[in-house]
Amino acid sequence: MSQKIANHEVLARYRDALLARFPDQLQRLILFGSQARGDATAESDIDVLVVVNWEEERLPGGFYAAPFSDPRWQAIVDTASDISLEYGIYIAPLMISERRFHEWSPLVNRVKEEGIEIWKRDQN
Repeated sequence: MSQKIANHEVLARYRDALLARFPDQLQRLILFGSQARGDATAESDIDVLVVVNWEEERLPGGFYAAPFSDPRWQAIVDTASDISLEYGIYIAPLMISERRFHEWSPLVNRVKEEGIEIWKRDQN
């Protein structure tokens, strides 16, 4: 199986698993990084921005708390890990709220420029 076909299958499995777990919270999935730019190697991971409709805790100074202790974040990571082990291709999820997705940040702007939308909730 070619790397491109394998990655497509991995992303489809990840999308389906997240939709099953978070049917109302998942807003969009965006492939970014070397896989999206087309300069990935055989060792490259699959960077995925996972946009959700729940809010992250905001700390004094405008910074956001790391979501590592949030069980929903852990489920997103665990799902990526399970599929990564099954396919031997590492999925590196990055979770962000829909609100933060629309705020300016260097990372989000880079994802918007080079990313490939895998899935987006129908806004109708």
